[in-house]
Amino acid sequence: MYPNIHWHFIFMAFTIYFNELTASEIFFSSLDQEKGKKFSIPQMAVLKTRSRIECTKLCHNMDTCKSVNFLKSTKTCEILDRIPVDLNTLTTDTESQYLEKSAQPLLGLTTANYDFHATFLAIYIAVEGGITAKRLLFNNSYYLFSIEDAGTTKTKSHSIYSNLKNVALLEDKLTSFAMEDMDNLLAMYSATPLTGFPKATSAIFGPDPAQAFIAKLGTDGFYAFTYDKVMEFSLMRPATLTLDSIFHLDDESTDNLWRNAPKGVIAAAWIHPKSSSPATKAFLATNTYYAIFDTVTKTIIKRDQLV
Repeated sequence: MYPNIHWHFIFMAFTIYFNELTASEIFFSSLDQEKGKKFSIPQMAVLKTRSRIECTKLCHNMDTCKSVNFLKSTKTCEILDRIPVDLNTLTTDTESQYLEKSAQPLLGLTTANYDFHATFLAIYIAVEGGITAKRLLFNNSYYLFSIEDAGTTKTKSHSIYSNLKNVALLEDKLTSFAMEDMDNLLAMYSATPLTGFPKATSAIFGPDPAQAFIAKLGTDGFYAFTYDKVMEFSLMRPATLTLDSIFHLDDESTDNLWRNAPKGVIAAAWIHPKSSSPATKAFLATNTYYAIFDTVTKTIIKRDQLV
């Protein structure tokens, strides 16, 4: 009897410890390009740890810790109090791995859309796998100061869509391109499907899945983000969609509209007040952070997590 109780408590302790480590990993992101990189700023603390997981667990339990550098060769954990605005500014260090704390993956973010009616900086996002709508409010410095409940995507779209993986509402506010699953591209004018839609996404975007849409401004069409490129489409009324350009995010050409934009964008929307001049700033969100991207200067001017 007693040995069984003894092993039962050991198993419970191990399970709790394992779950704590796993939970800490869920809240951290380390994209491929951040392996062999470090954030070279003054550290809050430098600690010896047994592993990368233990390093992230230490940070996870500290409210002021925002990111870490883990040095593999020395098992050293550098505790940091902020994240870089632009990941391209990280320092190359083959022995290091940079990781950020973020609870954003828990939102289940799928898409974003410009708030056409706002007289200030606001956008809508779809979360919980595309079922629920939220409204994000920003100040003039693009600091996110409020997240409001906005009902369901079904009610927000006037029952046109029940969930949204991607959406681009064009400037006429009646034409939309959207995906409720990853296999079909929908196109609607008000509540009426455009002729020939839905279409198979593989026929439109090729083998790389489209992860986010953002409407073109001043003309009919939209941009579709895959992991590492952006495809520009134009709509010839009533229902002909043509591919105009492909922008590779690694392409440093000066005429690349999306040069220096983050990879892995899963939600995108223009962010500017209704009364302002044409938009030049885009809200671009990956699974673990969002960025405000300036399409004129080709720079990220703000980067943070939604939660």
